[in-house]
Amino acid sequence: MKNLMGLLLAFIVIWGGLSAGMSRLPVPASVGEPQHRLLLFLCLGCYIFLASSLSRLLISEVVKSGSRQLAGSLLMTFLLFVPTAVLSRGMALPPPIVAGVQTALLLFGATVFGAALSTAVKRVGELVPLCCTAAIADLTSVAFGPTSIMAADISSYYTGGMVGPPPLVDSIILKAGMPGYTVPVPLFGVTDWLLVSLLSASLLRLQKSDNLLPQKSTAWVPAFFSASAMGLYAGLVIAWTANVFVPAMVAIVLAFLALLVWRYDVFRKLEKSDIAYCFILPVCVAVAMLLFSHYKMSI
Repeated sequence: MKNLMGLLLAFIVIWGGLSAGMSRLPVPASVGEPQHRLLLFLCLGCYIFLASSLSRLLISEVVKSGSRQLAGSLLMTFLLFVPTAVLSRGMALPPPIVAGVQTALLLFGATVFGAALSTAVKRVGELVPLCCTAAIADLTSVAFGPTSIMAADISSYYTGGMVGPPPLVDSIILKAGMPGYTVPVPLFGVTDWLLVSLLSASLLRLQKSDNLLPQKSTAWVPAFFSASAMGLYAGLVIAWTANVFVPAMVAIVLAFLALLVWRYDVFRKLEKSDIAYCFILPVCVAVAMLLFSHYKMSI
């Protein structure tokens, strides 16, 4: 439990401090739009690399922890998150340090929860239907499900001058300070990182890895950039460049499946049940989203 609490403190201090520091970086007036965008992409990569490395440390600890320790750490995270979220909503323009602490708590909670869920995965082949289901769930949710409503609320708030309190869903959006911005920049949703953590933790439990970097570590934080985190980064870069909404889970899944094929030849390890679930589960999710859409239009 002490190790988990120490990692929680590390998440808060490191992410919160980086968010505050990034927002204070000066951007010279001579820097044009393409150069500023490139700087933002570099900062985004730093954030996702840091999140991936910290999460790897936490996942390694979660795998060794008991259910009571995990429940206690999640409860502590929740008790810290609620007042932070209330404080953030009560401020017209919360400073990056507040958003940084809030995001650190979301990252920690999503990582612990995702790693805990990974106990259900017993074979590498089981990750394929999981990925297919997550991708279809995100696609249909963005098209006509709950995500379409939340995305519209978030977009109208941030493009409409950020007048009044943010929508409630803004509380579960991970944000960070960026050079040239006085307010925190939304990055991705908490469920996106939950999926990243679930996939990485599943491979770790199976004594495998989705790290794209050499298997070396620094004195404290391992250099870990998971394939799923890289997929998330690529999806965000495409979304920011094209100014379109990209379903993050689809990008995460594509990158992760590519690694499974390249490194572990996963399609040769699929069982008949895995192939069946690749069709059954996504269809069930799509039907559920269609029913949600029909219910939404009828009220």
